Amino acid sequence: MITLVRLCLAPFVAWTIWRGWHVAGGIFFLVVAFTDALDGSLARTRGLVTAWGMVWDPVADKLLVGSVAVVLVLQHFPEELAIAVFGLEAMFLVGGYYWKRHGRIVAANLWGKLKMNCQVLGLALFIGSIAFGAPWLASLSYVMVGLAVILALIALCTQSL
Repeated sequence: MITLVRLCLAPFVAWTIWRGWHVAGGIFFLVVAFTDALDGSLARTRGLVTAWGMVWDPVADKLLVGSVAVVLVLQHFPEELAIAVFGLEAMFLVGGYYWKRHGRIVAANLWGKLKMNCQVLGLALFIGSIAFGAPWLASLSYVMVGLAVILALIALCTQSL
């Protein structure tokens, strides 16, 4: 249920940021991103990890992060960084689809979880830099998104082993 809520709320979060409501959008973004950790923890502790959840949870993550990133890219981000982030996310989705078609569902590994956290923090810092007029937060955002790209490459390499 939490994954479904995240899937439904992701476009709303992106819309609030698109409209320029950065404080509200940033808060919504962090709350919805937090539900990812909540969802995974509840599923594991209650023994409710399902193949459906292992497929759709990452899709919900990518929809949330991707939709917010698209809005920010269209309005503020350098194109090169956006291409790298989107390319890696697309590779994860294609890789997940490939493994699913071959009868293997790949659960998120530690590197992928760290990548997601860096992406969320990077995007939240960038939203904060816009909302509060703090360019130093944008600089930290670029560092976090760059780290997310590195972690994504590591996660991608370790998934295929």
